Amino acid sequence: MKILNKKGLFLMLCSISASGFCQIDEKENQFKTTETNQNSQIDGSTKESSDLDKMVVTATRTEKLMIDVPAAVSVQSMDELRSRGFTYGTDEFRGVPGVFFRRGEGDGEEFPFISFRGITGNHGNDTFLALIDGIPFVGADEEVMLFEVPYPVIDQIDIVKGPISALYGRGAIGGAVNYQTKNTYGSGLGFSLTMGSDDYQRGEVIYQQQFNDRGGMLASFNHEDFEGWRENSARETSSAFIKTQFNINDSSDLTAYLSYFDRQADVPSVIPTLADGTPVDVLGGVEAYMGKRPTFNDVEGWVGVLRYNKQFSDQLNWQVTAQSRKIENDVRLNFYDYFEFDPNNNIMGVNGFASQNETDVLFLESVLSWQNDRHNVVAGVSMERTELDEADRWTGEIDPFFSGECGFRFYAILIDYSTGQITNDDPNNSCFVREQLRTMASTTNQFYGAFIQDEISLNDRLKLTLGLRYDHFDRDIDFSVIGTNPVDQSASGSADAFSPKATLAYEFDNALLYASYGRGFNSNFGPVFQWEPDRYARDEKPTTIDSFELGWKGRTENQKVSWEMALFYLEQS
Repeated sequence: MKILNKKGLFLMLCSISASGFCQIDEKENQFKTTETNQNSQIDGSTKESSDLDKMVVTATRTEKLMIDVPAAVSVQSMDELRSRGFTYGTDEFRGVPGVFFRRGEGDGEEFPFISFRGITGNHGNDTFLALIDGIPFVGADEEVMLFEVPYPVIDQIDIVKGPISALYGRGAIGGAVNYQTKNTYGSGLGFSLTMGSDDYQRGEVIYQQQFNDRGGMLASFNHEDFEGWRENSARETSSAFIKTQFNINDSSDLTAYLSYFDRQADVPSVIPTLADGTPVDVLGGVEAYMGKRPTFNDVEGWVGVLRYNKQFSDQLNWQVTAQSRKIENDVRLNFYDYFEFDPNNNIMGVNGFASQNETDVLFLESVLSWQNDRHNVVAGVSMERTELDEADRWTGEIDPFFSGECGFRFYAILIDYSTGQITNDDPNNSCFVREQLRTMASTTNQFYGAFIQDEISLNDRLKLTLGLRYDHFDRDIDFSVIGTNPVDQSASGSADAFSPKATLAYEFDNALLYASYGRGFNSNFGPVFQWEPDRYARDEKPTTIDSFELGWKGRTENQKVSWEMALFYLEQS
């Protein structure tokens, strides 16, 4: 055991073998951790290689080296991310060309904004598709919730830029992020312990067992505790993961896993900025909390997956996948209200929001793969059903009829940021309400899709890929409260989308030149409140992106230099 203390950076190494390493990074004003992983008798080796030598599957649904994939792809290893101090979701996008992000209402993965190639959407993060082991991982409001991603069990992250709805359906208008879980290869016991500044602590235990040539299993437990560098920014997470891969016979195998996670996170406040981007001076500085407590985001859930693979011949393969997940969320937030910002009087505004919701998702998919000397065909059908029960409450000063009597405000909480005091939370203020139930509804989303893609070898160097997918989606909502009024109303809608794809790729001298066209789409369903029949008129038309791209990637023969570049043109409707 070894303990180091250097300018607020703490490092502890605990090992059951003597192969540990440590590294200290003293970069001012940046969260710092160093982690070591120790494994006893776990098989595996590492080899330095170009990123273009990494195997990816997301962009084509077939396993390929990155250099052979006619798309802009980046790969992130969770081990490498953690060695560089990964602590929050969105850190996987740091340094990835074409992906832009900013933090949201709080720290880390609390409602950030993420954009692929500058594409904007309807609500939240609905312009890219999140996948876990190739299975869509999208919230009931049709946006990606990074705080629901089970990061402790993730091994590799494939980030694909450009629309790939032709393979995966709705959501992939700007790209896709595939979070791949850890594999079961090897045998032994390993653990890691990390300690960092601001009372950061993370521990993980992993056990792997190889069943000769019949498969293997992996079990892991992870716990993370972080006090945060700002007031009201503590986070505590626990997760458990068990996965098994079993060869039924020489031609078929079964993969199953169950992932459980429990995340409790305080959400710090927004600090407003002036028109030139300068943060205003608030009492307590940038670490201070300005708002109405409590604010937090607590999530508990589990994900179960069963995948059966059958190899009928060297040319024909069949794969069936089922995923079930259940997520419960209790959230209280202060949404920043820029309409109330008054720097002349040191006033900022937030909207008090609270929601309790429960989501159940069932996903089924069947995929056939067939290949010969000239063709590589992938075809499949999928179904997804999501059920959401949601109750939303609001706190603040509200003008229910926008008559002007309450200042045309929408649940506004006014804060004097020079003192930290809330100025309008007065018992005599009849316009200020607390925990007012505004929306209660039960929502059902259903998605059905079918796709086919053929990669055709025109000659030894030239390949043509053609693909097409059709999707149909429905939403039904039963409201029991709308705008604080008890009701018995329903809303429903449906839409269809076609997603074509065409790519021409030419291989030469350790390089690949390609031209592609693809269409991505989003259901455009958005959050439940946009479906309140008394307030919104719906016209179900998906958001679509048509993308034209010219790309070039390659490496020198000695592999010391590699490159990847793309020129693209987008049309969004």
